Amino acid sequence: MAEARVLVVGLGSPRGEDAVGWEAVAALGPTPPGVEALIWRGAPAALLPRLVEAPALAVVDAVGEGLAPGEVAEVPPDRLRRAAAWSTHAAGLEELPALRAALGRRGPVLVLGIGVDPATCREGASCGPRARAAAALAASRLRAWWEGLGPEGPLRGAVERLGNGG
Repeated sequence: MAEARVLVVGLGSPRGEDAVGWEAVAALGPTPPGVEALIWRGAPAALLPRLVEAPALAVVDAVGEGLAPGEVAEVPPDRLRRAAAWSTHAAGLEELPALRAALGRRGPVLVLGIGVDPATCREGASCGPRARAAAALAASRLRAWWEGLGPEGPLRGAVERLGNGG
């Protein structure tokens, strides 16, 4: 398998709507060549090397504060510190832009938050209809994002192969 030029990561836990990041990545279905979709179930710190090395990166996670339940919003780099406080999985995300820059990775980064009600994030619960609809919307935004990177961005080659019957 060729090295992914776009890494899409869903963060979450098995506690109800906290799994909505996983749901969003699962809703992507098959991805084109050059795009790797990853449902991350491990410790966030163990993922950091992959986040730093990816030429282009998208992360999606549940947000329990700052977004209305069901709302999907991009978290701009200057607000990542606050996003880390909203998310139980975002530890280290606030340092991500500086780490990537220090290592010469200047590719695009997208962080999507999906608003959830913290009361729905409990052991044994599942994602409700509002969270599943938000996950589908987030998946749509993720697809549009990597498609918008175009043949001149990190998908160079993959886009050409797709366009040439590949």
